[in-house]
Amino acid sequence: MRAHASWLVAVALVTWSFWDRFDRDRRFGGTTAFVMAVGAAVLLFGSVLAHEFAHALEARFRGVSVGGITLFVFGGATEMRDEARRPIDEFATVAVGPFTSLTLGCAFGLLATVADHAGLTALAEVGGTLGWLNVGLAAFNLLPGAPLDGGRIVRAMAWKVTGDRDRAAAIAAGAGQVLGALLVAVGFFELFFVPGAFTDGLWLAVLGWFLGAAANAERAAARLRRSLGGRPLRHFASRAIDAVPADAPVDDAIDRWFHVFDREAFFVAEEPAGPLIGVVTLDDVRRVPPGNRDRVFVRDIMRPIESVPWLDAGTPASAVLDRLEGDGVAVVFEDGEPVGLVTWRDLVGHLRRDEELGRVPAGAGRAQ
Repeated sequence: MRAHASWLVAVALVTWSFWDRFDRDRRFGGTTAFVMAVGAAVLLFGSVLAHEFAHALEARFRGVSVGGITLFVFGGATEMRDEARRPIDEFATVAVGPFTSLTLGCAFGLLATVADHAGLTALAEVGGTLGWLNVGLAAFNLLPGAPLDGGRIVRAMAWKVTGDRDRAAAIAAGAGQVLGALLVAVGFFELFFVPGAFTDGLWLAVLGWFLGAAANAERAAARLRRSLGGRPLRHFASRAIDAVPADAPVDDAIDRWFHVFDREAFFVAEEPAGPLIGVVTLDDVRRVPPGNRDRVFVRDIMRPIESVPWLDAGTPASAVLDRLEGDGVAVVFEDGEPVGLVTWRDLVGHLRRDEELGRVPAGAGRAQ
């Protein structure tokens, strides 16, 4: 489990929101309201974690490898390293999240009822608030647009009907784009035309923008998978060439390797023809300030070879997109020996070339 930097913003905003809500209630003093706010925030983020753990456990039960869970400003995300093999597997893996939130909502509601009868007013208020929030979380996640759980359910159903995973992903992404646009429109309407609804309108507009951007990314990923089809990684990997020396300054690596060979990543070795000890990528180089590149060495910025994923050359490229997204890089091996490297940009570049040549294959990604 890891937390995105934006999650700290969410923690602060949620805690403040709870404190403001409870502090305005005359039944609770300032200290009590603060303790209630902190407790409610902890339980709310615990609920989000439970939602994501439910996804992860169901995925593992159905044979899908899980990379981890990331918390960010709008909730959480579970990283699936593999894809579901059947529509029913995807449906179950997705649906269990909202079901968990709904179950938690009922449990918190029961807690609130019991606490109220026992005269524990503060506990009853916290339980009731969290009960409704979890029910709301379940309902919101079921909205039919990617990347929400409802969008994933739409994708699973479309996959079942069409038999085409990538076409189903495009349908779900399109629904997400429409949903995002609607939320932005409603948010702006509240901002400018509904008195006292400025904050709610702003949140809706931001949320709609986020969903629209995420849906665009989903659509792009679907197009990329269609372009890749079932072709193996060996088709896309940059073949191993002379490795960059570990003691080379970053400036030399740029001039003698990145400029000359126009690659996204290179192996690193202690000496020519020596054993490989790492991988250095264009993104690693970019992070070094230009004024320091003559004093920073490749060994200082490389990724140790044991920390880089190793993928069999026969693995379908479309099956490992999630592991490579962003600045990801993998060693491609065959018969136990590294034969090249592959990055996200290598695969995206392939899509662009196919589009320029009018060669994006139709019907790729058919379910077996």
